[in-house]
Amino acid sequence: MSLDGLSLSLLVAELNNTLCGGRIEKIFQPDAHSLTFFIRIPGKTVRLILSADSQQPRMHISLDSVENPNVPPAFCMLLRKHLDDGRINSIVQHSLDRTVMIHVDVREEGGTIAVKTLIVELMGKHSNIIFVNKDTIIDAIHRVGPAMSRYRQVLPGRQYKLPPGQDRMNILDIAPEAFINALKAQSGLLQKAIMNQAIGLGPVSVKEIL
Repeated sequence: MSLDGLSLSLLVAELNNTLCGGRIEKIFQPDAHSLTFFIRIPGKTVRLILSADSQQPRMHISLDSVENPNVPPAFCMLLRKHLDDGRINSIVQHSLDRTVMIHVDVREEGGTIAVKTLIVELMGKHSNIIFVNKDTIIDAIHRVGPAMSRYRQVLPGRQYKLPPGQDRMNILDIAPEAFINALKAQSGLLQKAIMNQAIGLGPVSVKEIL
């Protein structure tokens, strides 16, 4: 089953409940698509896996250890510089989209606390992990230049833009009557109409609902 926004919302709630307040002890990048965070929470250290692999994008807590390269990649070194010893402020999902924001409190020079954000986009071949400070992209595990996308570049110094398709309805936030009226304006199969109008509902979830 592919991960849709509705399924992801339950995972995000669980991760936020488990990791909020945890301190980032170590960061590794075992391959070109994935990150491993060791996060200290009361009584134990847990391993959080983030992966922008186009075939299997995911985020989860894992007990399995993986081999890391002898020389950390540049993106990993950047995250260590900014996020080492930071504390997880919150893990939130944008609407019911497959976009998750991990907000981290970090201590700046002079002792002030700043909030920096790791954005995890779990969107198949378009999956990415993007490091952002005040809506400005610092870097990403997969850079996206103009030759790859005319609409949305993911490059250092650019303003972060949400992925397209954000104009659909979040069924958890709207009145049922409003969603039903939107469906009545559609034609064709009900399953397709629901997917066209609702954000975060994949084919499997819609079939189960019907």
